[in-house]
Amino acid sequence: MVKNPFFITLTVFLLNLASADFIAAGEFTASVSSTQVHLNENFTLNLTLKDTSPKESPAFSVLKKDFLIHSQQHSTNAAIVNGKASSRVTWKLTLTPKIEGVVQIPAITINTADGILSTQPIALNVSKGSSPQTSAEGGGLSVITNVSNPSPYKNEPLIYTASLISKTPLYNVQTQKIQVKDAIVELLEEPKLEEKVVGGVLFNVVEFTYLITPLKAGSLKISPIAIQGAIPQKRNGQFNDDLDPFAIIQGFERLKPFTLMTEEINLNVQPAMLDVSPWLPAKALTVEELWPSDQTLRVGEPFSRGFLIKADGLKASQLSQLENLQSQSSTFKIYADKPEEQEKVVQGNIQSMRKENYTFIPQQAGSWVLPEISISWWDSAKREKRTSTIPPRTVNILPALESSTSIPNEAASTPTTTSETEAPISSVDTHLFLYVTIGTLTIFLIAALLWGFSLQRRIARLTIDPSHKPMKPAAAKPKKSIPPQPVTTVQKEKKEKLPDLNPT
Repeated sequence: MVKNPFFITLTVFLLNLASADFIAAGEFTASVSSTQVHLNENFTLNLTLKDTSPKESPAFSVLKKDFLIHSQQHSTNAAIVNGKASSRVTWKLTLTPKIEGVVQIPAITINTADGILSTQPIALNVSKGSSPQTSAEGGGLSVITNVSNPSPYKNEPLIYTASLISKTPLYNVQTQKIQVKDAIVELLEEPKLEEKVVGGVLFNVVEFTYLITPLKAGSLKISPIAIQGAIPQKRNGQFNDDLDPFAIIQGFERLKPFTLMTEEINLNVQPAMLDVSPWLPAKALTVEELWPSDQTLRVGEPFSRGFLIKADGLKASQLSQLENLQSQSSTFKIYADKPEEQEKVVQGNIQSMRKENYTFIPQQAGSWVLPEISISWWDSAKREKRTSTIPPRTVNILPALESSTSIPNEAASTPTTTSETEAPISSVDTHLFLYVTIGTLTIFLIAALLWGFSLQRRIARLTIDPSHKPMKPAAAKPKKSIPPQPVTTVQKEKKEKLPDLNPT
């Protein structure tokens, strides 16, 4: 068969053309529902991958810097139209901007069968928008913020509370991590859903409570934070990408996501007073002495002295340590126990407690003075310097108790000699008792070994075969008449076996 080169070339060209029409190059694009959004407004970001297959999900982590990601949806579609195959993979994300101004959605990359593909950046104009209390969709949703002290002093903690209020049930409520420049921010307790009655109406309330401690005087800004969650919503019976027809038949509700932004709060932090060191700004501070009344003060016997510090408006870790204020003389040996600290929030104000206990061991008898304990602090309510004081305490230390052991008359006349020789005599007696005990145990051990050896020899003699006993000469024994004895089985076996003359 003769092959025509023209037909071969034409066939290859048509096959390549058909292959080129059937398979198109991959493409990855991004689009948004709107480029004009508010801080408290959600918008949709659509990512579309065409005519190629993804090896992994797109890199969404680049969005978390400037946006909150509420939900992600994924769908795949493939079709052949006029002999041309096409595929489409779509990711739908619901986002909320974190900052105001011109915010850019960065390029998002994905690893596909055609290699690494990227989208084009998209610029958004984010405005502050309306008040968060009235901008929530669905009605009945609001967020309220509150601070316990709008003009705190440096290092004076304040309570910041963001409350989410809703007439409908709340689901999946969460918030972003709050950060304040030049301040320490701590979450006091995990948020929980509670029911409260306000004006005769029952509300669902979720509170986020933070403890903010300013570290620098001047203006302090608490930026808005986003609170997101979901509320139930009746289905309208229309089919779309998110609806389940079986749920429509059963009348189930679906969850609709929401996002609310708190208001920005500006604080005026006041500087520390130079004449108060260490700097302790508080609304109230007291110190009391813990002195057990039933303890005996005697040389060599320990007694305790403790202190309880209570403060209103300070953290427990900020309270003064009193170890350096204890007696520094050689009259006492002092040991400090591990302090106990507690703090709690009562009616929007932090209350703390610190308990310290010290053990004193007197080294000398006589009358001694335990030093005064004083703590200087700044009264932030009355704006004045105050001092909480424990007055000095005088203690009378009794001499140590003498030994009550009975002493012979000879020893009583020479107490010095007796005290010097008492320890050696006791040592000699102890050694002598030890030697006697060791000797007695050694004798018992030797006796036990001898008894065991003798017992072993007796057992060996009893187990020797009588046939191996030594034979004495016959002449040495007198002849006795021995009655005939029956032949034993052993003896029968030793006899010679005779042939059987009658086998039958």
